[in-house]
Amino acid sequence: MAIYQGRFKMKNLLLILFAVGIALLVSPFANAQDAETIHIFPQIADGQVGDGTYFTSVLMVTNLSGLDTSCSFTPLGLASRPRFRFPNDFSLRNGFTYTNPTQAIGPLVSGTASLNCGQPVHASLMYTFVGANGHAIGAATVFSAPPMHYARFNSFAGVRAGVAIPNVFSSTLTISVKYVDQSGTLLAR
Repeated sequence: MAIYQGRFKMKNLLLILFAVGIALLVSPFANAQDAETIHIFPQIADGQVGDGTYFTSVLMVTNLSGLDTSCSFTPLGLASRPRFRFPNDFSLRNGFTYTNPTQAIGPLVSGTASLNCGQPVHASLMYTFVGANGHAIGAATVFSAPPMHYARFNSFAGVRAGVAIPNVFSSTLTISVKYVDQSGTLLAR
């Protein structure tokens, strides 16, 4: 489940998120799914676990549609008080990315969420498990449920990586996975 495991401070995590946001602005190929007007996220986690550790989630929405748009983000299953730092209804200019982190205040809750926008956008949700010392223990990016036709994941030596792919339809899901090296040589299927 963890895409990154190691020790670093939340400040470093925010810098990484900023860099990811810049990468999303620079290249539409950095997104793992097609731009859609409706996105369904199968998992959000936020809050204190009780031993000093906590989960936090960050919504990232990039508009590459060519037009400005308005969006409405609806978390489901989370406590009634706001968990996200910024408004869930927002406007997003073409070529910009909106990020909205949870605040990790209160007991741990989890749920799902939907995002509805007037124009097609690329969206993902990253959640992080943070140790009592403030260092990230693990992180995972949750892509929305609309169909993906292609996804690219980077892997690093010595790091365990995992990918969760939801199937919100009643039909069978067929997935092909290929592992290739930097030169494009097929290593495994």
